[in-house]
Amino acid sequence: MHTVRLDDSPAFETVSYVWGDASVRGALLLQDVTVNVPASSVAALRRIRLEDTVRVVWIDAVCIDQMSIDERTQQVGLMRFVYGAAFGNLIFLGESETAVSASHTVTLLYREVLDDTDNLKDLYDTLWHEGGGWKYSSSGFRSNIDVHALEMLLSVPWFTRLWVMQEVTAARLNTCLYGAVKIDLSMLLTVTLWVEHKFMHIPSSLYRSAGGTIGHEVWEFVDKAQGGRAQGASVGEALRFARSLEATQAADKVFGALGLMECISGATSAGIPALLRPDYRKDYPEVYRDAARYALNENDDSLDEILGLVSHRSQEELEDLSRLSWVPRWERPFDGSRDSTSILERREDFSACGHARFPGDPGTGADPSVLHLVGREVATVEEVSPVFDFEIPDGNNIQEWQAIVCEISKKCRYGEPADLDKILFSVLTARQRTEDDVAFRSGTAALRQRWRSLADQEDGVVASTFEEQEPISWALAIGADQVCDNRRVLRTSDGRLGIGPRVTKKGDMITVLLGCAAPYVMRKHDNNQYRLVGDCYLYGVMHGQLTGGTEQPEYEHRSFAVR
Repeated sequence: MHTVRLDDSPAFETVSYVWGDASVRGALLLQDVTVNVPASSVAALRRIRLEDTVRVVWIDAVCIDQMSIDERTQQVGLMRFVYGAAFGNLIFLGESETAVSASHTVTLLYREVLDDTDNLKDLYDTLWHEGGGWKYSSSGFRSNIDVHALEMLLSVPWFTRLWVMQEVTAARLNTCLYGAVKIDLSMLLTVTLWVEHKFMHIPSSLYRSAGGTIGHEVWEFVDKAQGGRAQGASVGEALRFARSLEATQAADKVFGALGLMECISGATSAGIPALLRPDYRKDYPEVYRDAARYALNENDDSLDEILGLVSHRSQEELEDLSRLSWVPRWERPFDGSRDSTSILERREDFSACGHARFPGDPGTGADPSVLHLVGREVATVEEVSPVFDFEIPDGNNIQEWQAIVCEISKKCRYGEPADLDKILFSVLTARQRTEDDVAFRSGTAALRQRWRSLADQEDGVVASTFEEQEPISWALAIGADQVCDNRRVLRTSDGRLGIGPRVTKKGDMITVLLGCAAPYVMRKHDNNQYRLVGDCYLYGVMHGQLTGGTEQPEYEHRSFAVR
């Protein structure tokens, strides 16, 4: 073992691997001293060592004193410099009997990508629409590949861990070691883009594998030529990405994502903003609070980037005063059976605040745990439906839910009764279109037909025959499931129809806040403070109708102290 200075440009490689169960130990002999380390570290070093040449490597289990909080805190701030200074990063993916076949499959599919994109020149135009969103291929893979071997490769635990993402983003060159074969990481990540592009024609188990799920997001960070986040992401985006990955300690959902953040790029350890600086002496809720406070001021979309991630799974959780209601719970991954996606995710370009910016810093105040927001109260919630849970029909009868929603919508004050179909479609899909919009008309008809098919199911279980309908209509109608999941349809005191978080209840307040594209539901708490319930869609509000669409709101605003 040698101590070196990075300023002296030492020649070495780094190792990226998954610790796994750290209680399973192994032994290394270092300079005649036996060192106790995780068994996974021993396995990684055995695989990467060379038979006839000395290989100098940096590996965290050996090079960082894991028992020292101070040293870990100091080293975390240096991680991107360590991986960036190495001439290569060796990614140990584990051992596998299908490694050779998996490597061959990756090579075949990469050639397919090159052929179909003019050697990657047309990659973006092939995979994505001009305004964003995937283009899905009408055909499957041309190559005769080993799908099982590829699925095994994309299912290795490495793709589930957060720290390794920071490592490969910082590294100059990444080489995967999978059994005895080597695979270039950039090539592998490009193949995951192709898997996404072909998802209509591949087994769902391949598409849902860990690498199949997040590979294209990792590519955004790693591909220096075409990746949209090669220079880093906003703090909010980085933390959203980190939420889906695993880390041993809850605080690492922030510290392990530092290398993915644009604001950290190029900064020395001392140059990391104070609110983001690693400190393992803090409790993780404090780490999350400080990260959220920093992120809220980063750009014009920051308020929605952070507040839109808030998802309370129960009334008890919302009312738990030991946690701040406005700080996302990054310690846990998104759970489709209990969490809802943000109203703004994959939706239209909403601007409920009329493009009005927030005046100042919402985190400024004597108490760092209180967020000071500015806006107006639109109305209170008068009535809510049961929570929509499409996956568990026994827990939430679909026909009963439909009937309740229809009755709620009939009490709203929107013009003629004939408008209800259009309004209901807008609310359930978080869309708002005009009469001459073909997609809107076909979507309205499709939603009506889908609701009829739901009503025809005696047990509340929906058949899959709806996929035979016209594609645009099917896609729009299916959108209702994506938006409604784990949410409640609501009616406000002024007769508006909307859809809010699962914990929304009668008496909650709906607000339009400066700097926020979506409205937010709040609940009054003691001492003139509020709890943030979450974002919502409210018909007739989403495009700045209450503000005249101007940068300066026409209404008199007020302050909300949110804890």
